[in-house]
Amino acid sequence: IYYGFSDGGIIGLIAVAQTERITDLVVSGANTHPDAVVQPLKALIRVMYTFTGDPKMELMLKEPDITAEELSRIHARTLVLAGQHDAVLPADTRFIAESIPGAVLRILASESHGSYIVHDRRIADLITAFVL
Repeated sequence: IYYGFSDGGIIGLIAVAQTERITDLVVSGANTHPDAVVQPLKALIRVMYTFTGDPKMELMLKEPDITAEELSRIHARTLVLAGQHDAVLPADTRFIAESIPGAVLRILASESHGSYIVHDRRIADLITAFVL
């Protein structure tokens, strides 16, 4: 099983699209394109890059660029999670789930981008329920 949150979820989508070795994939808060995040976050990243020149901020303004064709190559059993108030736009989360054959989508009510991850056991319970 591979589980990835946010950037880790992006890495999972890219990696699992290129291998059959991972049989279960769970991603949460992942996006496929820089424009697939809420505007305030993108504006903050742009300001941070302008003032710091940080290459990580620049990367977040340009990447990822994951296509439906790439997602369609994922054959792992897949669970796509996001918070109801996630930093990733709901349309992109749906796009991910709809583009991966057989993927299951769960939107977590009243949750933000990381509220169900930090100091919370819910993510372990969600993953366990999915893989068992």
